[in-house]
Amino acid sequence: MTRCFECGNSAQHQHHVIPKSYGGTKTIPLCSSCHGKVHSPHLLKTSIMTKKAMQKMISEGRYTGGQVKYGYKVVKGKLVEDETEQCAIMLIKKYRSLKWSYLKIGRVLKDAGYVSRTGKKLSHKSIKHILERTPVA
Repeated sequence: MTRCFECGNSAQHQHHVIPKSYGGTKTIPLCSSCHGKVHSPHLLKTSIMTKKAMQKMISEGRYTGGQVKYGYKVVKGKLVEDETEQCAIMLIKKYRSLKWSYLKIGRVLKDAGYVSRTGKKLSHKSIKHILERTPVA
């Protein structure tokens, strides 16, 4: 069992001494309590560090899943088109141009085997959101 660097209790986290967003690579074991103290508002703001790390990744041409819109996926840190999702987008655009409702499009996509990234039916809200985030060809 790994012990917390600070208090000696059981460690659940590996904390970067220098934040990864600043190039840090070394970690120390910390328990949840000590790790929470390190990230308390008066020391380091996780949201600021996360934003900086995301900006750094994007500037290096790397991506994480949270940044990827429907129709694309991340492969080895690079953004690439997802063939299945691109097909679904083409169908959504086609049916929408025929004035179909989002609900009807969802039913047709479900019957054709298209699902969300979580494996569920594409909801009418998801379909609307996909269209809003996809450039018109």
